[in-house]
This record gives sequence, C-alpha cells and structure tokens, in this order.
Amino acid sequence: GAWSNPCRSKLKPAGAADPYYDPYKIRWCAYQFVEHRIAMEPCYGWGDLTTEDQRLWKPLKCDALLGFDCEAGTLREDHLMETLEKAEIPPEHMLLVDDWLVQHASLYGLAERGHGLEDAVQMGAVH
Repeated sequence: GAWSNPCRSKLKPAGAADPYYDPYKIRWCAYQFVEHRIAMEPCYGWGDLTTEDQRLWKPLKCDALLGFDCEAGTLREDHLMETLEKAEIPPEHMLLVDDWLVQHASLYGLAERGHGLEDAVQMGAVH
C-alpha cells in the first residue's frame, strides 16, 4: 500500500538537516523498511524499493536512523525497535520485523535467535 509521505512533498534536500522534519523522516524510513523488508537488506541491497525512494533514503540517512551502521556492517537491534515504536508501527508488523531479524541475524552480526513468532507465543504476547 502507499504510505503518505510528507517528506516527498516538503523536504527539499537542504531541509533534510532540519530537526522539524525528524518525526517525518523517522516515520518514512521506518515504513519503507517495514513495507519492503522481505527483499531489502539495508546497507547491502535495495530489494524492491523504488528508484525514487532510494534517492530519498540516502539523504534522509535512513540506515543510521534505523540503527544500521553500514561501515561496520552491524545493526543496533534495540535502536531499530525503538525507532519503529516511535514511528507507531503496528504490533503485527513488529512481529514480521522480528522474523526478519531472525533471518538476517548473521548478516548484521546479531546474536542468533529463535523464531520470533514462537517466542512471542511463549511469552503470551500472541493469543
């Protein structure tokens, strides 16, 4: 689905540094990541992110906003989850991101983990 993107209409590249836009940037980066996460590997591959959106991703520094350190090839998982919560990503999508983290753990140097959904069921988060 199409996410409304205030960045696209309001952000001139010079405005990318304006703190006023931070909540919009965070939300846009977070929603792009969640929507395109199946094939997308930040720092490594765009997956099915459109060329137009790729041109926004870099100046907005989405990788860093989401906790990816491309030089080190690492991800701060707590930072990613906090950012997605700030962007008000719905809980069902957070579970999908958890599954993505399980699949991509080795790529970003994360500790190996069990399957996200099963963990949530055991913890009583999913009924």
